[in-house]
Amino acid sequence: MQLNSKFFLSLGFGLMAQAHAANPSLLLDQTPRQILENVRCKPQMQKQLSDWQMTGEWVKQASGGNDQVRLETPTRKFAQWIRVDVKGTEPRLALLQALSFGEVTFDQTCKPKLTVSTHPNPGIFKDRFTDQDLLAKLRDHKEKGMIYTWSPNMRWSIEGIAEIKAAAKKMNIPLTVLVSPRASKQSIDELVQSGKVKSSDTKMHSSVELVMRGISLHDPSLLVWKNGQLHRWARPGHERAARFEQWLKKESL
Repeated sequence: MQLNSKFFLSLGFGLMAQAHAANPSLLLDQTPRQILENVRCKPQMQKQLSDWQMTGEWVKQASGGNDQVRLETPTRKFAQWIRVDVKGTEPRLALLQALSFGEVTFDQTCKPKLTVSTHPNPGIFKDRFTDQDLLAKLRDHKEKGMIYTWSPNMRWSIEGIAEIKAAAKKMNIPLTVLVSPRASKQSIDELVQSGKVKSSDTKMHSSVELVMRGISLHDPSLLVWKNGQLHRWARPGHERAARFEQWLKKESL
């Protein structure tokens, strides 16, 4: 089985949760904890989540209808994330890593079934910014740092490179500029040849940690860290240098 967008895209339970469980159309109204309290095979699911060392920092997303939701959380292991898809009361668990995708379903007796897929072409990551590169950045610049992503198809993201570099220089914050993995080599080369983009700013990113923190949802995006801890979500959108500075100061960087 080959992986597709699954890799990168494409993670106190009260009486209210019990009442909502009778009506799956209300799944979107429930908190992640309430949803997980009322799934089928809850004990088996909880054991699997514990084995995967979940942190419980759940984020809920709509997933195909009112009776379907997707929950995602990081684990205690860097670049390993958990995704739980719930349809009605049926859970489907997944462990996302850079080169593998493990999925757990439950049969009628709640016996878990694990299916593991591996990436069909790991060589494509050779020249890209990976989770290992990100971890090295966090170690080398533990106090603070940030990553900015851009796309050849988003003019504002290209113009924003100079703006975020100016803010980074003024505030003495280590900065890494990366390009979307969806960009074509031809479009990148044309921008470099025109002088609009430096070749040093054209490394593509392929990092589970970055993607699961929302950096691929929009170009440009900015993800920062402080004391070795990445922010939960990337900040989307283009700003002038002064506005970037204001936001970074607000985040105590």
